Amino acid sequence: MVFQEPMTSFGPMHTFENQIAEALFLHEHISKKDAYNRTVESLQLVGMPRPEKVMKQYPHQISGGMRQRAMIAMALICDPEILIADEPTTALDVSTEAQILKVLRERQEKLKTAVLYITHNLGVVFNIADDVAVMYLGEVVEKAPVSVLFTSPKHPYTEALLNAVPRIDKSHDEQITTVIQGNIPDPYNHPQGCKFHPRCTKFMKGVCDVVKPELIELEPNINVACHLYNNKE
Repeated sequence: MVFQEPMTSFGPMHTFENQIAEALFLHEHISKKDAYNRTVESLQLVGMPRPEKVMKQYPHQISGGMRQRAMIAMALICDPEILIADEPTTALDVSTEAQILKVLRERQEKLKTAVLYITHNLGVVFNIADDVAVMYLGEVVEKAPVSVLFTSPKHPYTEALLNAVPRIDKSHDEQITTVIQGNIPDPYNHPQGCKFHPRCTKFMKGVCDVVKPELIELEPNINVACHLYNNKE
């Protein structure tokens, strides 16, 4: 797993060599020399400059982007079948973010690793994902291939999210974004029926505020939880 904040995910009292190689000692029978070489190789593969020097350093001695690379190197060192990346580029500048995403794509292609990428950045989603699951209050409201989701969103929440993304192709007299009205409900007091209905522009009284919509398959690999697509309602 690649955590959102690498500074607090690494132990401050241990070098990167100790922390990254630890995964090898836990999961594989390996000598210290081989572990050292594998750690250097893993850091090189994520584009870490001067990996032999970085291995001897502590988390506070390098930049946030380098710490994030070290976190990815640690997560990938045992060639996992699945990598969970939780907002791994949130605190990074745009250029470093692009480099990290490139590293993840390259490792995905080389190791055939499945990547579960958790983010609120739709630009990142468009560039890195094959399939997307949109969640609201902890539940999936729409699932679709990335190309379908961005060109033909089905759920009103997905549509509202895409409309809220600033666009440079709009004229100067047009509103840059469309704000989603209302506020996120109390996580301990969810609305009855569809959880998004208090903020939905397509709300149907007596239906959306009463019955919780099930996630149904509209077409192969395209799923949505919305009464607009439920013929029984």
